[in-house]
Amino acid sequence: MNCNDETNIIVTQPRRVAATSLAKRVSDERNLPAPGRVGSEIGYNVRLAKAMSKDTKIVYCTVGVLLRMTVNPMESYGDDDDDDDDVDGESQSSPVPLSRISHVIIDEVHERDLTTDFALTLLRPLLSVNKRISIILMSATASASLFVNFFRDAELGIEPKVFDIPGRTFPVETRWLEDCEKVVSDRLNGWSSFEKDLDAGFDGEGSNVALSPRATAKIDNDFIGNLIKSIAQRQWNEDAAMNCNEDKENGSILVFLPGKGEIEALSRTLYKDPQLGNKSKCSILQLHSTLTPSEQWRAFQPVKYGVVKIVLSTNIAGELSVKRISY
Repeated sequence: MNCNDETNIIVTQPRRVAATSLAKRVSDERNLPAPGRVGSEIGYNVRLAKAMSKDTKIVYCTVGVLLRMTVNPMESYGDDDDDDDDVDGESQSSPVPLSRISHVIIDEVHERDLTTDFALTLLRPLLSVNKRISIILMSATASASLFVNFFRDAELGIEPKVFDIPGRTFPVETRWLEDCEKVVSDRLNGWSSFEKDLDAGFDGEGSNVALSPRATAKIDNDFIGNLIKSIAQRQWNEDAAMNCNEDKENGSILVFLPGKGEIEALSRTLYKDPQLGNKSKCSILQLHSTLTPSEQWRAFQPVKYGVVKIVLSTNIAGELSVKRISY
């Protein structure tokens, strides 16, 4: 797709890391310079980071940035008040929000957080005053009828269209806590009583089934470390049994944790292990919102053959694609 002079596209993502990583990926796939560089039509604008130029036609941003532009017609893509930074953003003389924008694409609209719902509420009446703008909502799970009914307007002749785009799914296996304990050969005191309760029958109503202590206590970093090591060891064994192939996809392990403190605590535990802490065998990366975009981007980079990438992340990694999850 080649963008003409009338094309100015905003693509929103629910998180900063998604906006910046998608911008870089699209630039790579279109053989363009990095986002924000001269000659690249791709840019991004998120909190604390912006990459744009005079050539920018497609901007990946968070919903918060879009909301700010919608509320304030004089607001540009940028974070400051310098007129020179108003690249394909709002016309400083136009009172109509998003007057120079041709398309607004809101991705992952099913997340339905307060910011997204507020932005949709402001975009709907905008269709009556900004005739050139097109609003595109994207989701893999949302009910299309909900948004069709919201944006339908008989007086303005607005009848939203729905496009179903086929996708693909990948096989996923679910392993429960008991399965994980078997993997690391670490049976717990108290689990046998849980099994007895199950054998006695559990109707799910009013029964107090004793959970494994590991399910009710604080995060057991030693147990998680042993489980990660067992998964990594399987991959190391597979790699050792195969001829060295630099083109082979490396396995990756993605661990979701509640917050930055838990991530740092588990990271310290992993580094204490002689194998997991060996940088020639493992690459341990953190991914959370307090990191800079360049630090977050490291989690998306491939590692060399034979190295297991371990990403310790909050839910910020909801859009993170892992090439191969070993179990």
